[in-house]
Amino acid sequence: MQRIKSMLQDDSSAVSPVIGVILMVAITVILAAVIASFVLGLGDSSNDPAPTPTIDASIENNNLTLDVTGGDDFDASVATIQGTVGGSEVEFDLDAGRANLDEVTAGDTIRINTTDATINGQTVTTSGAVDGSGSTPIEEWEIEIVWNPADQNSEIIYSDSSS
Repeated sequence: MQRIKSMLQDDSSAVSPVIGVILMVAITVILAAVIASFVLGLGDSSNDPAPTPTIDASIENNNLTLDVTGGDDFDASVATIQGTVGGSEVEFDLDAGRANLDEVTAGDTIRINTTDATINGQTVTTSGAVDGSGSTPIEEWEIEIVWNPADQNSEIIYSDSSS
């Protein structure tokens, strides 16, 4: 009886194994959470931030002229220009195949009128004409450039209007 009593009062050797088991369970749970986040893509930070080009807009010779003056370069094949110019809806891709443009960089010029659009002098689209000549004066316009890479959500990287 004395022996059982002394075992119950003086035995503190069971504390270390209990703490060890608790620590092992905690480490296992944390390690499983880290591995699961990478497997499920939650830890994936490979998405590139959207570019932020610097663009000056002006009206010249009945054209809305977008002069790229700086900021980030961006892939032309994943960008779309959309909006209204002089009452006409415009929407076209900055397609590298039609304008021989791989990237939009500082020094590039995009001109849009009521019948067509050009990038660095190369025609990229012919769309709904107001008068068929492209000579309709542009008094009001609203334009945005949408960046839409295949592996990311689309974002508006430039937006401006006459108002």
